[in-house]
Amino acid sequence: MTKIGLLEGYGPSGSVETYGAHEEFPITPQTETFATDPIEVGFNLPEIMENARIHKGVAVGQEVYLAVFRSEIKPGIAEPMHATLLELDDKAHQEAAGSDGYIRYFKGIMDEKGNCLSFCLWASREDAVSATRKTAHAAAVGIASQVYAWFRLDRAFLTLNSDGHVSLRPFTPAGVLPK
Repeated sequence: MTKIGLLEGYGPSGSVETYGAHEEFPITPQTETFATDPIEVGFNLPEIMENARIHKGVAVGQEVYLAVFRSEIKPGIAEPMHATLLELDDKAHQEAAGSDGYIRYFKGIMDEKGNCLSFCLWASREDAVSATRKTAHAAAVGIASQVYAWFRLDRAFLTLNSDGHVSLRPFTPAGVLPK
């Protein structure tokens, strides 16, 4: 288990924008390389969890499920296919936001090499798994091999501790080889 301290600032001034301003709380990457950084380096997890406590009722000491989708878009992917992917991702997000246990989604943008990182916080792993069975998510998964050179799902449990730090416990489901 990794214990993450409070981080200050948001990286170089003006280097990244704040994402999700339309949701209860925005999430701002800490680095310009957040798409390839470890999650605890690319994002201020204590701030995210504190906002989840304030805006979503996550309790201090409560374990929440984090699903991190990392990918690299195929070089030269046709614009219509990329537009389809973005549309399906938006629909899957809307579907997830209406699901039980949904806390927050961060929709990443591609870096100059085509890498992207998006993640979703859930009240439980069961809530996250349930949302993956919905229509829009299944449709987005269905075109993944057509648009991505590679993709990976990293999973972890996060806990906001009473001292303001966050504990991160990686999770690998049975039958899945660790990376």
